[in-house]
Amino acid sequence: MKKKIGILSMAVLIIAVGAVLFLNRGLLLSGDKSNGASGKASDSPIQQIMEGEKQPVEQEFPDTMTEYNVQEAIHAMSHQKVRADDKWLSILMTPERIDRLIEIVENKQDRFQKNGELYLNILTRWSNGDFSQVDLDHNAIWKLQKGTIGRATGILSAEEEQKFIKKKFDETEE
Repeated sequence: MKKKIGILSMAVLIIAVGAVLFLNRGLLLSGDKSNGASGKASDSPIQQIMEGEKQPVEQEFPDTMTEYNVQEAIHAMSHQKVRADDKWLSILMTPERIDRLIEIVENKQDRFQKNGELYLNILTRWSNGDFSQVDLDHNAIWKLQKGTIGRATGILSAEEEQKFIKKKFDETEE
């Protein structure tokens, strides 16, 4: 019985994530391939791609986000910077999204008591342009989610990251 409930729960989650990704697809696609400066010093700056007609980040990441939603957002954003065999979800990493997640975790500490400090450490480091351990950040979240496939094995070079962004977020190449 528990196995059936687990399988059903996973199916519902996959459908929900698929629906969100489908609805947000147009919001995540690139309109401008330039690497805008974030104003923060870094060896690997956050890749900023202008995203056409996008909804406000407060709608993408509402105050009502669950802990799992925050984990998924961090995990999906990390994919543009890490080397892994499998990457199922991708959200373009932007300063606005990082700052919004920080705001949510800080303002809803009661909801994130167990892992809130981990999320804030990761997001603050990223907000400061430090991606030196983004693979470890990815794996920390991956472990919380009981991941078995897709462990990060390193950090992409700037060129590899650009290829990933172009492949995942640039519809003009189709």
